[in-house]
Amino acid sequence: MRFSYLISKYVIQAVIPYFVFSWLLLSVILFVQQGSRFSEIFFSANIPKNLIWQLTFALVPNVVAFTCPMAALVAVIIGFARMQGDNELTAIKAAGIGKIQLITPVLILGVALSLFTFFINLYGVPFAAQVVRKVALQTALYN
Repeated sequence: MRFSYLISKYVIQAVIPYFVFSWLLLSVILFVQQGSRFSEIFFSANIPKNLIWQLTFALVPNVVAFTCPMAALVAVIIGFARMQGDNELTAIKAAGIGKIQLITPVLILGVALSLFTFFINLYGVPFAAQVVRKVALQTALYN
């Protein structure tokens, strides 16, 4: 069995647009939900802008940690469903490409995104929690 980089590239190109769109959409939705907990800070007139920006950037690792795996799942499902609907998977199988070769690029992408999410959870989320606590204490002093 010969490994075809063209097929792997095509599968990744079929999945990536859905990943980007779903990651952005899910991130915005979750960021608004997380930000609503701190609405008194975001909409306060006497809080300095640098604290608001610190809080905004501190919420990002929590959002990314949740949305990256969900976006990968959505992207793979939609990407392969579109390929099946257009009979591209049938044509690829008829060309002699096996299921293992078809799934390999998606598995590599999944492992890379899992490692990214692991490091975000390991380093980014605890640091962001410290920043949120610091911002909360400073805003309490300003009020």
